Amino acid sequence: MWVLALLAITLLVAGFVRDDYRLWGAAGLINVPLLWHRYRYGMGEQLVNPFEHIKVEEELLSVGEALFPVHEIRKVVIDTCDDKGLFQLPYNGGGQISLVFDSHYVDDLKTYIKRTIPDAQIIT
Repeated sequence: MWVLALLAITLLVAGFVRDDYRLWGAAGLINVPLLWHRYRYGMGEQLVNPFEHIKVEEELLSVGEALFPVHEIRKVVIDTCDDKGLFQLPYNGGGQISLVFDSHYVDDLKTYIKRTIPDAQIIT
């Protein structure tokens, strides 16, 4: 992120210093506000209702499009951070399965996981 910001500012300065770099300067000028927006508001995280994306049916846990046999789920991360809820499967799906959601669903999601996957340890 910071490398991109530095590159955009360098291109912007180069466009003002040399006429033959004017196009690159315009590219830097366009990217500075976009990088600021990404820094300020994040990488497009969306708060969602986790129950729209997490379901346990027929001994399978589905998180979005990913499916996991319930008997293989040992640990589930359900926690809050910066007023957002976080759901992760740290040892399944290569550690890439995660979901950010509205934090007022955290307790309900913990209850749901305890009820539907009783052998899973919930990490907070």
